Amino acid sequence: MEFFKLRSGGRMPALGYGTFLATGIELEKSLNIALETGYRCFDTAVGYNNESIIGKVLNEWISAGKVTREELFVITKKMEEQVVNGRTKSIGLSNFNIKQIQRILDNCKIRPDSLQNENHLYFQAPEVVQFCKINDIVLISYSSLGMKSFRELMAISWNNKQLPEMLENDVLVKVAKKHGKTPAQALLRFINQNGMSVIPKSTTPERIVENFQIFDFKLDTKDMDALRNLDEGEGGRIVRFTMIKKFDAVGDEGLDVEFDELE
Repeated sequence: MEFFKLRSGGRMPALGYGTFLATGIELEKSLNIALETGYRCFDTAVGYNNESIIGKVLNEWISAGKVTREELFVITKKMEEQVVNGRTKSIGLSNFNIKQIQRILDNCKIRPDSLQNENHLYFQAPEVVQFCKINDIVLISYSSLGMKSFRELMAISWNNKQLPEMLENDVLVKVAKKHGKTPAQALLRFINQNGMSVIPKSTTPERIVENFQIFDFKLDTKDMDALRNLDEGEGGRIVRFTMIKKFDAVGDEGLDVEFDELE
């Protein structure tokens, strides 16, 4: 496992397990498989309606002596007072653009350690990536693999409807074959090598394991350039805030951290 150092002194795994749209027994089974595979970072939010299940499974593993609390990194949505009250060690943002992040940096008492945004093959947001690097903010990519099932459920597509399905993109498939990996593994590694943590979600046992096996190879400069050239900017965006009926506006086109529920 690789890690990203946080300003607050801790470190974040470069790979975590996403739990959006996962609940019930299916989630319990998937969490156990993820833990057995080696995942120690888990993403959740109040809006996912699954925090109690995640807490139950993690507590079972801790109580059984299989893991320690110190080994686990849980991503949820908290504010400055949570750090002050000792309930969390670090805080972050989600779905913020550069202007909004700068506003936070200019006014916060506790600097955010991370930013969780949509970022994938077709929507790479290089300006945001660079801004986060300059400001020592770890960027966490969601929708890393294209959220095919979510897009089908919501009947949505990329802004550019001519784009092929992400994991079937010819360039990505070629890069994956070169390294003897699946397109999903190659894409997760690409995002990692761009300096981001990833939190892919799956409840299929084989894919949970597959998504974890991305640290035994490295994409070369030619691979990275080829994949960076597939960025479509706004044409590749999946998550559009008009999809959400209720939200808290903070000015401009801004949204507060409650939009973590969009993942």
